[in-house]
Amino acid sequence: MKIIEIERSGIEGDNKLANLYNQFKKLIDELRKKSLPDKVVGLINEDLKVINSAAQNGNDFKKLIKQKQSKIIKLVEKEAKIVPKNYYRNVWLAV
Repeated sequence: MKIIEIERSGIEGDNKLANLYNQFKKLIDELRKKSLPDKVVGLINEDLKVINSAAQNGNDFKKLIKQKQSKIIKLVEKEAKIVPKNYYRNVWLAV
């Protein structure tokens, strides 16, 4: 099973949204390079379908992307034991 493409247009006007969207897209691209269980890929695809079909713009869309990104990171950490660079440093920095 493969991770679907993320498609969204009309975000170029807002720099913060564009940066957040590009960061999310890079995360998805890196996850495509890894071999993940089908269960994890299916859950990631469900989140991507929600983002692709979202009619929200601006702050609501930023919030949606942040929620889905953190959900995907937690899922991949829990199921596949894969975390982003400096993940544990950032977790312990907050503590």
